[in-house]
Amino acid sequence: MPRKEWTTPEQKQFLQAELLRYNNMVTKEYNRHFPTIFQDWCKRWPERATTFPELAVDALLTSKQEETLAEALSKRQDVSNATQIRLSY
Repeated sequence: MPRKEWTTPEQKQFLQAELLRYNNMVTKEYNRHFPTIFQDWCKRWPERATTFPELAVDALLTSKQEETLAEALSKRQDVSNATQIRLSY
């Protein structure tokens, strides 16, 4: 049975496009490349929208939802989780 993908089809397409850019880098300055990808990723898929897709952007969160969001943000900022995007290459 195939492993469940951690990305949506749109996220996978984004990473595949970045992979092409990554492979075609002339200078191979990878340390400059990844922060830009992470920034673009966070703009396209903000953690709040990812964590609570059913809520309107301006909806107030309950205290439990705020805790859940704080945990999700902490997890995203964890260096080991940033590796997930790098390993997609």
